[in-house]
Amino acid sequence: MNMPYYLKLKVFNSALLSSVLYGCESWLTQSLSDLSSYYMTAVKLLLEVRRSTPNIMSLLEVGLPELPSIILKRQCNWISKYMRRTNAEEPLQQTLHM
Repeated sequence: MNMPYYLKLKVFNSALLSSVLYGCESWLTQSLSDLSSYYMTAVKLLLEVRRSTPNIMSLLEVGLPELPSIILKRQCNWISKYMRRTNAEEPLQQTLHM
C-alpha cells in the first residue's frame, strides 16, 4: 500500500483492534488461537513482512503486546472499575471479590 506507516498503525489501533476486541472484557474463554492468528496476520500485513517472519519479531518491531495480554489487561481494568463503582451487596460484586 502507498499509505504512510503511522497512518496504517493508527487505523490498526483505532478500527481493527477496537472492532475485533469489542466486548472482550466479558469473554470467558481460554482458547484464543484463531483470534491470535488473525491478529498476527494483521500485524504482519501492517509491517509488510512475510508470513514466515517470527511473531515475536513482528510484535517487537511494531511495539505491540501479544493478544492474550491485551485482553487480560482490558478484563482487569473492567473488573477494577466495576468493583469501585458498585455496591458490595450485589451478587456479581461478591463473586468477583472471591
